[in-house]
Formats: sequence, structure tokens, C-alpha cells
Amino acid sequence: MPGGFPIGYRFYPTEEELLSFYLKNKLDGNREAQIDRIIPLVDIYSYDPWQLPARAAEANIGDGEQWFFFVRIQERETHGGRPNRIAPSGYWKATGTPGYVYSSNNGVIGLRKSLVFYTGRAPYGRKTKWKMNEYKLRIVETNGDDVASSSSHGATTFAVRREMSLCRIYVKSGVLRQFDRRPPVIPAIQEPGPGPSSSTWTENPNQQPTNEMIDDNVSEGLNLDRDEAGTWDPMADDFAYWELMDDEIVNLESWNSI
Repeated sequence: MPGGFPIGYRFYPTEEELLSFYLKNKLDGNREAQIDRIIPLVDIYSYDPWQLPARAAEANIGDGEQWFFFVRIQERETHGGRPNRIAPSGYWKATGTPGYVYSSNNGVIGLRKSLVFYTGRAPYGRKTKWKMNEYKLRIVETNGDDVASSSSHGATTFAVRREMSLCRIYVKSGVLRQFDRRPPVIPAIQEPGPGPSSSTWTENPNQQPTNEMIDDNVSEGLNLDRDEAGTWDPMADDFAYWELMDDEIVNLESWNSI
């Protein structure tokens, strides 16, 4: 194992650890030497996804399942535009329903967006097995209050850090993995309020009582068909358990402007 890591070492963080420790400390300029050994800063869109494992950090380079990278937010995105997700041989396309990421005490700590890589040119690309989860950190003031922002639809939501995101790259493998190892939570959807302690909850009768992440090969039986050209039926994505990366999946009206 490179870097003196013991045999059998694997980097399997929870989503809470990715956001609350790794992304937050990276954004704040803390523990940089320690964090850089685990997650490097890479312009992932300059490479095809199959080139990225070789560019992982020393603690993660030998992993055959998933690789993590910090990615600077593009300037056009900081001004409300859509990011350019074109790679040398194809492009990344958003899929599924974006969702909140929760802490172990059920507070919203960030946002997660899921993407799939297509080879070729949009909108006629061919879907591959390469996947991505993109994470952004929620902004919370030192007194615990949120920094609010308004969407183009008139809805108000919390703001996120715009300097950098954290991306998890992986290939769908058809195995069950417990990526997010939080204890089971009550079957509810959390709506962000002024702070985690004052968030409101609504009952979710469709809640699935599991914390396990289900890969696409396993969950494809639950999905409606999507075509290979990079387009999909919105109803299929709303119904599909694309990853079940979190216990609660929430629609985010303002995600495209984040």
C-alpha cells in the first residue's frame, strides 16, 4: 500500500464525514497536508473518468471501487450559470433527483447531485457505467443561522459554499455497499429552516427503512427504461431508487442555479 498505509486499508467515509470534515476543512484551509493525502484537487473535466483513478491521492489510488476529488467551482457557475461538464471523450449528465445530505443528528449539512458519464457528443452520447456524486457544503453562520438565498422560482433555500465541491467517482458494480453508515432515522423529509435545530419535518409515507446504498445494477429492476442517447423520462427518474445514497430524497427547485 503506498504512503505507509496498512494492508487492508480502505477509504470508506460517510457522506457526513465527506462534508463536515474533508470538504469543510479544505474550504477553510485547515489540515491541508493531512487532507491532500486522501483527496486531491483535480480538474476532473479535463480527463475522461477512466483516467481519474490514476490521479487519486495516495491513500485512495489503489481503490478499485471509488475515488474522491476536490473540484473548483467554475466561474460561470458562481454567477448562476450552468457548469461545463464536457470531458475529452464525452460529457457528464445529471440524473435522478438531487437531495440533501444529513448529519447524524438529522441536520441538513449539504447538497448532493448525481451524474452519469456519456461518451460522444450531447445529446446523442452513449451511457457508460461511470457515475459521479457531487457534494456542496451548506453555509451556516457561527451562531447557527443559515445564509438564505432565493431561487428563480421564488422559493427560499439555504446557500452553499461556491469555491469548491467534492466529487465521488465510481463505476456501478452491482453490489450492495453501505456507503452512508448513519443510524436509521425516522421516516420523514426534512425541510431546511433557520438552522438544524429548528428544521421542520413532514411525514413521508414512501420512506424506505434502509441506510444501504444500492448500486445501479441492483436497482435497475426498479427503474423505468432510459435511452442510450443521454435522455431520460423525468417520471422514471422521480420513481427510480437510483442510488438511495440517503434516507431522504428531496426535490431542490434551485439546484440548477447552484
